[in-house]
Amino acid sequence: MGSTRVVFVPASGPRGSGEAFRCLNLARALHARRPDLDLHVLLDPRAGLAPDPCWTVHALEATPARAVAAVTEHLDALAPALAVFDGSGRTTHLRRVRRGGGRVVWVSNRKSRRRRGFSPRRLRWIDLHVLVGPGRSAAPPGVVERW
Repeated sequence: MGSTRVVFVPASGPRGSGEAFRCLNLARALHARRPDLDLHVLLDPRAGLAPDPCWTVHALEATPARAVAAVTEHLDALAPALAVFDGSGRTTHLRRVRRGGGRVVWVSNRKSRRRRGFSPRRLRWIDLHVLVGPGRSAAPPGVVERW
C-alpha cells in the first residue's frame, strides 16, 4: 500500500506574507513525525523558497490563485488524502479534493482570507479551518466563526 499523500497549496509569488514558509515548516514537522508521508507543494517559483528534501515541488507558472487550470491538473493527478490551502484556494479546487476522497484544511492569517474561508460557498468543502496570526494582533474570531 502506498504512502498517504499531502499537498500544500500556499499563496505564493514574489510577494506574500509567509504562506509558503508556513507550509514548509508544517511539512517539515509532518515529515519528522511521519517520514512515510508523500508531501507535495504547488508553488510559484518566484516565491523564493529553496528546494527541500521533505517535499516534491510542482512549479506553477503563476500564483495558485491565477494558475487555476494547472492547480486543478495537479490535484487530479496527485489525488491527495489531505490538501492544505494556505491563503489561497478556489472553491473548485476544494471541491475537487473532497470529491476525490481527500480532506481539506484552510489556513487563514488575515481577516479577509478568514472571511473567504467562512463563506458559505467554501465552508461546505472545508474540513478544518486554522486561524493563524502574530499573537494578539490578529483579530479574534467573531460569533459566527466561533460557532
